[in-house]
Amino acid sequence: MSSALLALLLVLPWAAVALAATPEPSDGTCPAGDRSCAGDSAAPAGKYYWPNQKGDLNRTGLSPHAVPFDLRRQAPAWRWADPEPGVIRATPLIDDRLNLYVSTINGRVIKLSPEGTELWTYKSKYGAQPSVPALMDGLLFGNTRKGWIYALDMETGEEVWAVQASNGTASDTASMFAASGVVVAATMMPVEGRETNNALVALSSRDGAHKWTHLMTGFNIYNFQG
Repeated sequence: MSSALLALLLVLPWAAVALAATPEPSDGTCPAGDRSCAGDSAAPAGKYYWPNQKGDLNRTGLSPHAVPFDLRRQAPAWRWADPEPGVIRATPLIDDRLNLYVSTINGRVIKLSPEGTELWTYKSKYGAQPSVPALMDGLLFGNTRKGWIYALDMETGEEVWAVQASNGTASDTASMFAASGVVVAATMMPVEGRETNNALVALSSRDGAHKWTHLMTGFNIYNFQG
């Protein structure tokens, strides 16, 4: 996705998503019917508007927030152009203050204010990052082509922890899965003749401690959703 198209889609952070059904209460999204999440009001602390791929843990792609105006009749409020020739194909994430987090294939995460101001940029030391990150409990979680899984402080962009879970991660558009203090990612474990993700790894969101690894047998994992 080009940066110009990204800007057009994000006239206002919530305007790119549709009216929705109620999400699971523990998935980090704003509950439907919660008036503090509507309009210009900030979401309750820790209740993020769009914390992961397709918005909620069920990956419905639905939002409880109505578009505040007719997008066909409204020009973009602001535009942002990527200063580097990076490819953007990950879902932009939205926190409880309407800040956006944009991930690029070449290993960067950029935090933008609701007005489009760049607040910080994280540059991965662990290679390209094809997967869509996730937000939970003040942290952003991502993984990279070199098999690293990392957590960033959402406020500062500083790395909180990083763990090499495997020797590599495939380049398909997988998604990080974060819930109840656990982060799950698809990755590759050494199996002769396999060059795709074939395992799921679960880590503690607090410090990256390993919880479990599940090696798939008989088939591979493409575009992991959780």
